[in-house]
Amino acid sequence: MVAGARRPARPGRRRADHGADRAGKRVATFAVDADVRFASATDRAAFAEELAAAVAGLVSRYHDEQAPGGRRHRVVLALHPSVDLPTGAAEDS
Repeated sequence: MVAGARRPARPGRRRADHGADRAGKRVATFAVDADVRFASATDRAAFAEELAAAVAGLVSRYHDEQAPGGRRHRVVLALHPSVDLPTGAAEDS
């Protein structure tokens, strides 16, 4: 399942949004949140390698250090085991 961010923004994000609001501008952000179940640790490792290669290829394709007026953006990806919530617990709490 791939969907927009389901977790609350971190405090640093809210500060960026607040500053943009005061300046009458929008903050260009993007989020991907996905759940994946791997059959094995080998599959997880292969997935991580392929994901890293895909991101490196995109960064290489679109990064332009010399772009006049260009703005640097940070790309952060994480892969970690999911935590099972107790029955009846809200996911966003």
